[in-house]
Order: sequence, then structure tokens, then C-alpha cells
Amino acid sequence: MLSKAISLNLKIGKDDFSKAIGISAAGYALASLAGGIPLAISLIIVTVFCIKGLNCIFSTSLFDNQGTFYMALPLSEKEIVLSKVAAGSIYMLLLDLVSVSAIFAITILSYLIGLDVTEILMSPLQQYMDLHMTAGQIAVLMGLSPLKMLLQQVFFCSFAMAALLSFNLIKPGKLSVVAWLVIFGINAAVSSGITAVTGKLVGAGFNIFLLEGITDILYVVVIAVLLSYSSKALCSKYNI
Repeated sequence: MLSKAISLNLKIGKDDFSKAIGISAAGYALASLAGGIPLAISLIIVTVFCIKGLNCIFSTSLFDNQGTFYMALPLSEKEIVLSKVAAGSIYMLLLDLVSVSAIFAITILSYLIGLDVTEILMSPLQQYMDLHMTAGQIAVLMGLSPLKMLLQQVFFCSFAMAALLSFNLIKPGKLSVVAWLVIFGINAAVSSGITAVTGKLVGAGFNIFLLEGITDILYVVVIAVLLSYSSKALCSKYNI
């Protein structure tokens, strides 16, 4: 039943996220030809569609046409939360993978045709190269990066779900733009902070793999807490 719920939520967010993925890919392609402005504009549009898509996933199938709470499938509150967080995380991961793939493709093409895109795009390798890591270490971390991205997106969607439930902002046909912008901002600050702290610790001599492992464990613990909270909040607010 959980897999059916995830599939249902993926269908709910399909339209908005299909547009977001297409615009993201187009933005990177245009950036290689026309500079960083098209990329910046495309990222803003992508964020808008992400907000719309996630908001639809979180609220749709929980309410009928009159706005009364109901479940489209016979699920427990935990399954409701898990299915929606999973669907949102999958789409956000796809966006990450599109961005990384586009950056690699444009970087390779830039070398082949002699186009300088260093001021437009930030190579995913750069953060590791700045830490003076070996080629082997970089290869391992890049190979594990999709799993890291998935973990980060599960954290983001879990945090978003918990925050919206806390302030009773999951409602049919309602979209709190301010709340979503705050959620995106907090998530960006957390990611940037973790990256900055990790960089300083690696520079001080700490093992990068140990730090990555500790970070992943912390992510898992926080995700578990957020999912548990969301399940209880959903149960208490809607008397499941």
C-alpha cells in the first residue's frame, strides 16, 4: 500500500516537476551560450515550480472538494507522511542529478570547443579540489554523491513537512509562499553551514570520510525525528 501511495504522490507532482526539470536543463544549456543571467532566471522559475509541486504533493489526496480531511488510500499517519516525503525527495533528487549532469556535460564541451564557462558554472569537483584531496578520494566521494543528495533531499522534505504541519499550513488549494521561501532558505543555510564546517575540519587534518559518515548519521537521526513528529502532528491535527 505504501508503494501505491508513493506512486499516487509522484503522479500528483508530475506536471510541476516535469516543467522544473526541463527548465533547469534548458537554463544550464543557455548559460553556456549566453552567460549566467539565463541560469539565474531559470533557477528562480525552477524554485517556483518546486514549491508548487511539493505543496501539491503534501496537500493533495488528503482533502475532498469541500476541504474536509480524508485519505485517498487506507494508510496510517506514518505511511501518509512517508509516501509524501518519499515522492518529494525523488523529484528533488532528479533535479539535483539533472543539474550535476548538465554541469559535467557543459564542462566537457567547454574543453572540446574551447569555451570558457568558469565564471558561469561551479564544477561539482571544485569543493573537493579546494580541500587538496587525492584523485582517489574525489572519485569515491563523487561516486557516493547521489546517495548524499538523496539523504539531503529526504531531510529537506521531512523538514518542510514538519514545518508546514506545525503552523497548520497544509490546506487544500492553499500555498504559503513566504513559508516555503523560509523553508528553502533554512535548508540552504544548513547545507552551506555543514559544507563550511566540514571544509574547515578537513583543512585542520580530520579524515573526510569520517566526517562524511558522521554527517550522514546526523542527517538520519534528524530525519527520523522529523518524520516521527510529522506523523504525530498529522494525527493530532486531523484526528486520524
